[in-house]
Formats: sequence, structure tokens, C-alpha cells
Amino acid sequence: MIAGIVAGAMLVAGGLGCYSAQAAQTDDSGNRVQEAAYFRGENVITGAIDAVVSGRDTAIYFLTGHSEKLPENDYTVMVRNLADRNYSVRTLNLATSEAVPEDASIVVLAAPQSDLTNDEKRKLDDYLDHGGNVCFWMSPNDAPVKYTNIESILADFSIAMDYDIVAETDSTLHISGDPYTYRCSVVAPESGGIDLTSALQSFTDGGIIPFMSNARSFYQKMGGEDTSITVGSLLQTVSSTDALGNGTSSAVGEVYGGTDPLAENIEGEVLDLAMYATSTLRNNAKIMVMGNADFIDDTNVSQDYMIIPVNLQLSVISWMYDSDLDMDMGIADKENSYDSMLLNSEKAANTTNIVFIAIPLAVALIGAVVWLRRRY
Repeated sequence: MIAGIVAGAMLVAGGLGCYSAQAAQTDDSGNRVQEAAYFRGENVITGAIDAVVSGRDTAIYFLTGHSEKLPENDYTVMVRNLADRNYSVRTLNLATSEAVPEDASIVVLAAPQSDLTNDEKRKLDDYLDHGGNVCFWMSPNDAPVKYTNIESILADFSIAMDYDIVAETDSTLHISGDPYTYRCSVVAPESGGIDLTSALQSFTDGGIIPFMSNARSFYQKMGGEDTSITVGSLLQTVSSTDALGNGTSSAVGEVYGGTDPLAENIEGEVLDLAMYATSTLRNNAKIMVMGNADFIDDTNVSQDYMIIPVNLQLSVISWMYDSDLDMDMGIADKENSYDSMLLNSEKAANTTNIVFIAIPLAVALIGAVVWLRRRY
């Protein structure tokens, strides 16, 4: 049973800060050695320079009017750190606006408690028809709410949303006593397809275990293959391969709210927790769905168990904006190194102090005296 989460790296502010540090290490004798620290600030500085030179102003709008989670209340850490990369975060009420603003690079709908109105859907569809980008962070809602218009938008991208909350039945895959916080899998990109997840390989290689909490599931709509649409999965429940070579999962989607759930507690299916899609017929409009809106809020953004979902979202933001410079600006982190010296005797220590401390101090003192005599 998982009582904690193994983390080989911890990014300050959930991957959005300037420093990262590896977990404590030990030498061959089992003694603790200095942790490696990495400076990420050059990425932030380069991002600011790029924004000034290119004149780019990337506006991310959060929709309001449906009791959603809001940036000023729930995502202040994300807002502050995105600002370091010149992504400005604003709010938008489509009920009172004539249209999605022209400067909107990305629109986010975070845990709405009610559906879009027909007029709001029309405005969002028009935005997508012109190549817009929308992120749907659809946390489970236990109310009997039918998201008819949101489902219609997703259906146009061959994605369907279930009214459930995913639970893990295998106790070795979830947090002790909490089947709704569980391990998940990062889906590798298909050969020649859109790559949004390979950059996360460094985290998993370093021992980071992907987790998700309190999430609903999605699935790809079948029938009528539309070659203009590219759709794929980003996060899934952990799967294993059965005797026939099929992927199976011990997670289930428990009915949760809504009025028309897909199925009740069907076991064995691998469930999609996050997906993406793009449509060439709509000027390469892009959407992303995530089964939870809490993963990047102020409570969870700095938690090590949400490092991978947070960085996945950053990858999606870069993809949606078509940025030539990714969120890390392509600059490797700079490692601070720490040297050490082993002294075998008191005599050696005293000699070292004389060479590296006493003599430099004496030279500095003599230099100061000479400077003062010449000045006065």
C-alpha cells in the first residue's frame, strides 16, 4: 500500500519557479552529501527578453459566470509564475462580452458548476472556428447537472466526457485510505503524432511517480472517422496487459452527478484522465480536457505529487500558443557544484588556513596600508 509518494526531484512552486533541487544523496559510506541545486532563472530572463524583442503578449482568459475556480482566488501562484514568462492571465464573462477578445491566446474553463448558455457556446465556437485554443478543466460535480453545450463542443473534437469520479480499486496504486488519489500513467506520443508528453520523461526517469486526484474520465467518440481531427490521450489510469495483449486497469469510474452516466463501476477498462485534440477544418483549433481543476491551484501546484500534471499543462500551453520557445526556453538548468577538501591532520589544516586565509589577509592589509600612505 502506498503510504507516501517517491519523488526524485522537487520543483519549487510545482515546476514554475527558478530553482529545482534533487533529493538528498549519500556517498559510498552512507553519509549525506550536499543536495544538487539547479538555477532555472535564465529561462525566465530569456522569456522576458524574447517577449520584448518579439512583442508577443500571450493572454490567457479564464471564463467566469458558472461558479468556476478563478485565477485571483485559486491560481495566484500559477498567475505569478506565468507572468515571469510574459503570459498575462485575465477573466472573461461571455454572457456580457460580445465575443472572445482578439488577443485571447488561450481560454480556460476551470471546474464550472453549470453549463455554458447557448449564446456563450456560440461565441466560444466562433473563437474555435478562427483557430482558438480552449482548456477544459472539468472536475467531478456531484450535482445533477447536464453539461450539454460543453459536451457538444467536445464532441466536435471527437471527445466525450463521463459523469463519474475515478477510483482505484488496487490498494497498491492509491494513497493509503484514499482510492481517489492514485497513480496514473503518462501516455507516450504516437510515432509521427503530436508530442506533448516526451518532455516529462526526465521526471519519470528521475523517480517521479505520476498521480491524479478526484478526477472524472473522458473517452474518444467512435464512428465516422474524421481525418481533419487529431485526438489523443495524455494521462490514463495505470494499465497492465492481459493474456490477449489488451490493456486492462483496476480503476473504475463511479457514477458521480450528472443525469446520464456512461456506465456504473465498469472494471477492466483503461480510463482517460486528460486528452487533447486539434481540427484542421477549424484553422487548427486546439482543445485540452483535464478531469480535475485542482491540480494546478494554490494548494496543489507546489506539491511533489502534482509535478507531472502541472508540467503537462505547461507543455499544452506552449503547444497551443505555437511558441518556438518552449516554457523552459530550451536552456539547460545550471547546476551549483560544491567542492570539498579532506584534511588528514591538524598540521595540514593549519597549513591550509595559512595558505588560503592568513596570507591573503596579510597581502590585503599591506595593500590597504600602501594605498592609504599614497593617498594621504
